[in-house]
Amino acid sequence: MTASPVFDVAGVSRVYPGTPPTLALDDIDLEVRDGEFLVLLGPSGCGKSTLLELLAGLQSADAGTIRYRGAPLAGPSAELGVVFQDPALYPWRTVARNVGLGLELRRGGRSERRARVLAELDRVGLAAFGDHYPHQLSGGMRQRAGIARALAGDPRVLLMDEPFGAVDHLTRVQLQQDLLQLWSEDRRTVVFVTHDVGEAVFLGDRVVLLSPRPGRVFREFDIAEPRPRRRGEPGLLSREAEIYDALRDLDAGPLAAADV
Repeated sequence: MTASPVFDVAGVSRVYPGTPPTLALDDIDLEVRDGEFLVLLGPSGCGKSTLLELLAGLQSADAGTIRYRGAPLAGPSAELGVVFQDPALYPWRTVARNVGLGLELRRGGRSERRARVLAELDRVGLAAFGDHYPHQLSGGMRQRAGIARALAGDPRVLLMDEPFGAVDHLTRVQLQQDLLQLWSEDRRTVVFVTHDVGEAVFLGDRVVLLSPRPGRVFREFDIAEPRPRRRGEPGLLSREAEIYDALRDLDAGPLAAADV
């Protein structure tokens, strides 16, 4: 018997008001499987972030349904951790207090909260920086703090919107490795947004390619190469080539294609 999906997205569309209105997503059908690392890929403006925010309960669909573990998704949930490109740390709070913010809002015991925060800081390599302030950290370290904050609530699903897009290439490569290490420890479900083909293939179990606006599911690619993976492996390069061929089939135009 096949397990029910974590998310079941059926016929979902999203329209932003305006003159004229903007159809961001159109008739999206998608299942997200338990424990998988799913990557949403596509050119800028194709609705990747909109779809992620719908899964997070931060927006509502204008048509269709989204079910989370069999029940209609009613809004944000403690089971859904979200990481954005900008970690949005409060500058007046220490790193530890930023990481523990969600736990404070739940009003748990102070000693329990502190133990959880220290454990997550250690997991992301920031154990020695809990008393620092965000301005004292590098961009990569601030992003690690954002991931630690999302993990501190022990979510069942991690939703990540281009979390490494604002850091330099070497830092990005290291953060990708670190994220995969974290994922391998508990295999919680991850939905990850990117417009970087190499990143998508290196990280994902499955890559869902969206078309330019309005976003539709154009193709899905299963990435079956064994883990741990190494960049430059023939299998990964072959999958990248397939995705680039699909992008050409999209006929997205020179501007959108250059952005991918």
